[in-house]
Order: sequence, then structure tokens, then C-alpha cells
Amino acid sequence: MSGLKWFEYFKYLLPEESHESHLKLQERCFYISETKSDIILDYIKPNDYAHQVLSKIMKQHKQILISNTASSHLKIFLNSVEMEKYFPKGFSFGIGAHTNNKTKIRCLEKFLENKEFENIIIIGDSKSDMNLKYVAGGISYLYAHPEKPFRACDADYKINDLREILKEI
Repeated sequence: MSGLKWFEYFKYLLPEESHESHLKLQERCFYISETKSDIILDYIKPNDYAHQVLSKIMKQHKQILISNTASSHLKIFLNSVEMEKYFPKGFSFGIGAHTNNKTKIRCLEKFLENKEFENIIIIGDSKSDMNLKYVAGGISYLYAHPEKPFRACDADYKINDLREILKEI
């Protein structure tokens, strides 16, 4: 059930509750994650080889991160997994899709305005990530943890090891 909005988890877990209750629980979770982030920091870990791959990309290319989470939560996450150095100011975007209608596609369109890149590589774990290819072109890599199935969507490559991306560099 990964990749859902928080209120959708509550809808699944508490189907008898109202939508308003699910949204209130989601808001409470947001509050806790911002004010008591130490509760979750021990459990957040980077994917295998993420630092190795991001470091190599950073040496030769620009990279951006677009996340459905809120900007404040993204900062907490990047800091906790020591990845903020790979995405300097203006290159990481928490669009807050859980609470508004912003999309990764619109965020990428805005980022790409008046910019040109020789090649674009899209790496993600969801259909919405893979749909970014239709805006930006390039090559898409759908990632899934080794023990998890791939999500149903189109991708140029489906990988369980982030190091496979290094062949593009």
C-alpha cells in the first residue's frame, strides 16, 4: 500500500470513519512529523546505493527531486538521510500533494521553463513519476525495492538496484 496519501491509509484502516475524520488524522500526523520528527528518524534510511548513485550524478550533472510530501517534511527527510547536499536550494521540491492539487508534472514543467538539457533521466517508484517522461522526454527508470513488485506503469527500465542508473552517466 505504499505511495498513498496519508488520509487514504486511514480510509483503508478506518472505513467506518468519515472523510473529515481521515483528513483530521492526516493533519495530526503532519503535525507530529514536523514537531516530533525524532520519533521517526531512527526508522528512515536511504535506499541501498542511493548515496553512491547520487554522488556520482552530482559530479557530472544537475539533479532535482520532486516529492509529493510537503516542503517542510522533505527537508526533514533529506536531512535525516544526509541527502540535502545532492539537491541544493532550488533543486528539491516538496509539492504537498497530500493537501492541495499541485502535481509533479506541473512542478517539472515550471522548473524546465527557459532551460535546456541534453538528456533527462527520470528515476521514480510510481506511475506519476514515470509520467514525467511525457513532459520532459528522456529515459525513465522505475525502481522497486528488491522484495517488492513493480508498480503497473510504462517505463523504459525497471530496476531493483539503483546502481543500474550509473550506465547513463
